[in-house]
Amino acid sequence: MKIRLLSSLALVSILVLAFAGSATARKPIPPITATGPYKVLKQYVNELRSKSNVPVRPSRRSGYKSKLNNKSGNAFRQVNNLFQRRKIRAYGDDLAVYKADSKAAKQSQKRRIAALANGLANRLNNIQADYNNAIDRLNLRFAPSVDPLQRKIKLLVKKLRKTSKPARRAKIQQSINKTDGKLNVVQARKQNFANAILSKFTRKKNFVTAQNKVNVAGVKADTRQAIRGFKRVLTRKNNEQLAAARDRKGNDRELVDNLKQGGQAAIARMPAA
Repeated sequence: MKIRLLSSLALVSILVLAFAGSATARKPIPPITATGPYKVLKQYVNELRSKSNVPVRPSRRSGYKSKLNNKSGNAFRQVNNLFQRRKIRAYGDDLAVYKADSKAAKQSQKRRIAALANGLANRLNNIQADYNNAIDRLNLRFAPSVDPLQRKIKLLVKKLRKTSKPARRAKIQQSINKTDGKLNVVQARKQNFANAILSKFTRKKNFVTAQNKVNVAGVKADTRQAIRGFKRVLTRKNNEQLAAARDRKGNDRELVDNLKQGGQAAIARMPAA
């Protein structure tokens, strides 16, 4: 028989981490310009610009600077917060796909292995049926030789029980021994054939069992390969999402920094009182 290796499982995408899908968590992540800290900073910078020609004392100027630093600091922290949220959101979405696909791959593995086990059981049953049929044919083949000898021995034993004369008993026993010897020869030949049949069908059973082990190992290898592929996809997607989030973070920081610099410029233009 030729070992048939199972075809490889198609590689699909997938991942696994438990991110709660609450309504709040799934709200769109706003741009930095739509957040409270940025709006507060922008409003304060506009206020500073409106006062850029108003004379100020050193203490008031220092207060403006301190307030600007606090508000810009809050905006920068908001930038970092948005970056973390985007990073976690992207990774969580990819992980959900990984989890679903990995689960599907493992369920497919279970179904395929169960099908293999069912197929193995059927093949072993068929082999056993063939073995039984072969033994039945062997019995039929040797029946014309075995059955008469066995009947003859039974008749001789029956005669022996009914006979009390020593000479007669000795002669009958001699016939029994002779017939039994012939029967043993025939039975030995029959047993040799039976042993050959058993050996043949044992080899068949061992072959299909070994074949099944190879196929099961192939199914498991397919699943491992698929999940490794899912992991590579997750890593690639996460790296892409992380790079995009970092670019967005840089742009957001630049927006906040421009506002801060605008506020600093406005404070610097304020004439001394």
